[in-house]
Amino acid sequence: MANNNGLLLKANAAKAAFNAALAQHAAGIREPGAIYDITKLPDQIYEECVWPTAHGGNANSWGGYDQNSRGYCTTLVSRIAVQIASREMACIFAPAGAHDLTAVLDEFLANEDQSILRISMEDLPFEHNTRELVANGFGRYLLTKARSGAFRAQPVLTVLDEAHQFLNKSVGDDYNRFRLESFGLIAKEGRKYGLLTVLSTQRPRDIPEDVLSQMGMFIVHRLINEKDRQIVERACGSLDASAAAFLPILGQGEALVIGLDTPMTMPVQVLLPDSEPDSTDIALW
Repeated sequence: MANNNGLLLKANAAKAAFNAALAQHAAGIREPGAIYDITKLPDQIYEECVWPTAHGGNANSWGGYDQNSRGYCTTLVSRIAVQIASREMACIFAPAGAHDLTAVLDEFLANEDQSILRISMEDLPFEHNTRELVANGFGRYLLTKARSGAFRAQPVLTVLDEAHQFLNKSVGDDYNRFRLESFGLIAKEGRKYGLLTVLSTQRPRDIPEDVLSQMGMFIVHRLINEKDRQIVERACGSLDASAAAFLPILGQGEALVIGLDTPMTMPVQVLLPDSEPDSTDIALW
């Protein structure tokens, strides 16, 4: 089994060393946080295109390169190489000078003098679902830590702004689709592990109903879209028709608080923040 600049060369190589290494490192390979160099993936796919047995039927060694298989993989290899080298994905695959987000989180959790960690994605591009992939990976890391019991003694609250961009999403095509469901899983099961969540969105209709059903408290601002109102009304079992009628006419800063801890729908006026957002209504002509 030869190793050439990080590539595993299988052509005409004996299988014994590979099988022994695979058995020895099986747990680490399957670990969700396993570290590997994805830039080697396109070339390694080509190195996997070998005949299963060596010349003469020797099952203890692989055969030479299977050129037909290599030809079938050309499109796949090209797509992977383009994605890895793209400027939009550089923040994931080639983050020069960037900090490991998981290391930043671990440092924050270990510091008892800090209580708020804000992660901004304003510098991440929209192309190739970069923002969704980063958020989903971060959510998956949080959920993994929670399941291991890291937050039982000191619960963690996550706030996901523009939640409709990250929930009920998937990447890929019809033949190979991957659901981005980390924060949906956090909403459904995180509470029992000490991982709580707040979802903020302007489009309730884009939030899966099975996620909304796990929310115990709603702060609802003005909703004009009928589908948004219907979703909120179904999710808020205690919202009566008279209170729902106010949703389209609420003013800036006005909201209705609905939840298990409030005996009835409660109107509130949100105080102005120190740094006011630009939420002026714009007329389109």
